[in-house]
Amino acid sequence: MSDTTDYSGVEVIVIGKNTISDTTDASGIYSISGVMPGNLKVLALKEDYKTVQIDTSLGNDGANIVIDILLEPGLNSFVFDFEADDNGFAGTPSWQWGAPSSGPGSAFQGVNVWATNLGGDYTSNEHAELETPELNLAGFSNPKLKFAHWFNIEESSTTPGRAWDGGNVKISKVKHKSFIQVDEFGTEAAAVTSVEVVPTSVGPLFICNKPFLFAIRERISGAILFMGKIGEPKWTE
Repeated sequence: MSDTTDYSGVEVIVIGKNTISDTTDASGIYSISGVMPGNLKVLALKEDYKTVQIDTSLGNDGANIVIDILLEPGLNSFVFDFEADDNGFAGTPSWQWGAPSSGPGSAFQGVNVWATNLGGDYTSNEHAELETPELNLAGFSNPKLKFAHWFNIEESSTTPGRAWDGGNVKISKVKHKSFIQVDEFGTEAAAVTSVEVVPTSVGPLFICNKPFLFAIRERISGAILFMGKIGEPKWTE
């Protein structure tokens, strides 16, 4: 980290055929073993610092690799630049990457864009989707999405105010890990985004022999802290 001499608390995650992590000490030292050979992504993240990703690989010769990582203060950001390539976006059926010759006739910035048909209209009654690469939001606080999108809306000639075109942005998948344990000692719950252990008193007898829904609520506000569904209750030691 460039603004301090205490380098502790940086989480370093190695993602490949398996995923292993470690946290730096005050000297900034971390050590990760058990990584399987192959292509790797190394992430370094800490609150109030920009997340760093380094792509590398590990051979089959058993040799160690040393990766020095510098974290800068600030907010994380993803920026997609379409000038050199399509940035890993995938579009169907008429989405195309390149320089537009129809529509607005130029990109919001630069030359290249993603557009539904670079040189004309898209097919009538078409449902087109453009998918971004997966974004790793680890270390982000209150992430926001910003993009520029140009529309040429086809309005109804018979019904004022009705339009036939449009678009929206959707999040297709959110990966989140949570944990809950209920036993004779009470309830323990935790989540990866904000870990919280909630001790409770032992409640009334409840026989878990069929699928059921459950929720853990804060007593004063009534806010739901955890909610889940057990489809196949099992006892584990």
